[in-house]
Amino acid sequence: MENQDIKRNPNPNGKKILGGAILLIGVALLIKQFNLIQFPSWLFSWPMILIVIGIASGIKHNFKRSGSFIMILIGGVFLLEKVNPAWNVGNVTWPIILIGIGIWFIIGKGFKGDNYQGGKRKRWKENFDPAYQTTSQNFDSQLPKNEEPVADENHRTTGDEYLDSVSVFGGTKKNILSKSFKGGEIVTIMGGCEINFTHADISGTVVLDVTQIMGGTKIIIPPTWDVVTEMFAIFAGVKDKRSLVQVLPDRSKVLLIKGTSIFAGIDIRNY
Repeated sequence: MENQDIKRNPNPNGKKILGGAILLIGVALLIKQFNLIQFPSWLFSWPMILIVIGIASGIKHNFKRSGSFIMILIGGVFLLEKVNPAWNVGNVTWPIILIGIGIWFIIGKGFKGDNYQGGKRKRWKENFDPAYQTTSQNFDSQLPKNEEPVADENHRTTGDEYLDSVSVFGGTKKNILSKSFKGGEIVTIMGGCEINFTHADISGTVVLDVTQIMGGTKIIIPPTWDVVTEMFAIFAGVKDKRSLVQVLPDRSKVLLIKGTSIFAGIDIRNY
């Protein structure tokens, strides 16, 4: 499966929306410099910029990524004191942020039911496996009306084909051994995560969605894998520290790393 076969659902006008938001900020700053309009000081504070970026990023991806909500939450909490210093929300800033993150974990990651892993695998296949889409469509077309498909009890998958790692105020270290890794999600909030793919294998392009806030992630991959990064970074970076080897990357094995990184970093290595 090549890169162009990946099914993506971003807003087609996402870049225009993000560009429009940046344009409006620039125009407002220019007007402020000429004192044509008196803007409140909090309008150009860093929390407000974080909120605007979060909203623009959310619109671009149809608010399907957690990073947008996290940026809006953090910006909104710190903006309260900027709007009215008398509120003095500094003492409750981090509790509010932690409450918000906790609610997000409960709604977004908890109470999924017993079929959560199966449903997650199905979503990944629906999004990134054209063969699955074709088979599913053909199967559905052959079903009689008012009949439900019967689950295949003989179908089993290994536990590390899909990665789901969450690190909050702590660290996580995982070795992925699956020879048919399909992708997954990494969330680090004031924590760290190390994922070792040295003994794993992929076919085609797989997506690793990363959300980081004041954390770090180390990703170790085989030398034959190719890596593509599409990270939205704020005071963050992605360092490709792979050593040069004589073996050229296999273009049929692509790890696509995408997501949001705030005051954090991603370290890519191979051995």
